[in-house]
Amino acid sequence: MFFEIASYQEKILKWFESNGRHNLPWQDDFEPYKILVSEVMLQQTQVATVIPYFIKFIEAFPNIISLSICPEDKLMSYWSGLGYYRRASNLKKAAVKIIEDFQGSVPNNLKDLLSLPGIGLTTANAILSISFGESAPILDGNVIRIFSRMFMIQGPYINSKIQKSLWKIAYKLIPNSNTQKYTQSQMDLGSTICTRNKPKCTKCPINKFCLSYINNSVDSFPTRKNRIVKRIVKKNYYIYFFKKEFLVVKNSSSGFWPNLYVLPEFLLNKEHVTILCENVTHMFTHIKLCFNISFCKLNEKKSFAGFQWICIDRFNDYGFPAPIKKKIIFFINNVINTVK
Repeated sequence: MFFEIASYQEKILKWFESNGRHNLPWQDDFEPYKILVSEVMLQQTQVATVIPYFIKFIEAFPNIISLSICPEDKLMSYWSGLGYYRRASNLKKAAVKIIEDFQGSVPNNLKDLLSLPGIGLTTANAILSISFGESAPILDGNVIRIFSRMFMIQGPYINSKIQKSLWKIAYKLIPNSNTQKYTQSQMDLGSTICTRNKPKCTKCPINKFCLSYINNSVDSFPTRKNRIVKRIVKKNYYIYFFKKEFLVVKNSSSGFWPNLYVLPEFLLNKEHVTILCENVTHMFTHIKLCFNISFCKLNEKKSFAGFQWICIDRFNDYGFPAPIKKKIIFFINNVINTVK
């Protein structure tokens, strides 16, 4: 190392005391269940987005038991809009396993944590360091960005050799004590100072250790991944409604929007269809979804295999993808009562 590790640890911990986030809703008691939920939510999602979802989620599922026995539709209704929906399914599976195999307590060792569905090394170590005070390093996007810049690590971080180098650094730098604060300090430093765009390098407490800052090349790190060419998927959705009910179908557990409710894609009567919105786009990691939504008032309530009618008043009891939910809410609030 080109610097004193103890000095690095001291500076980042001192910065956290004065500048870190200490009032996040999962920080009231660092209870392992709350940390488990928050860390799963924080996978690929920013803190500001997670906070309101976490609060409502914990109100609905205050402990492992309530999460393990909750109906899937209820679970998805509280996750709707947070994205990466397999996280929700895996979180419930993890809760069931904790009840069945670990007497209802979140495991306090790496082997058992890694046995839980949806829990990788970073999430497991975050739980160990934050809830149990273990000297267990993390390597989330924030830490990858900090280390890549600090040590001018060339190459995309998804490369196995680069990953190995980053983990080696992570284990080398983590202190034996104060790991709860240290882990949070890294997360907060990456979120607020060492940001992806326009990092605030002059305010960084460890800039004197940062080779890319010293060499005026911060914007070159981390090495950008090759741009993904997104596959374009086009869909036409239809709101078929009768009185105060409309027709929906539940997606399978595969594909995008798994286990969420969506609108039918089949056209019943072209002459009576009115366009609600056109050319709405939604980006997934590898897919660009372009969709239209139209609506049609039916004169009678018909049954369709695999589909179900739900009441407008119970709309929020079901998990819908955020972009679809937004358009349905607009339809309910502004259109349905005007249709003859």
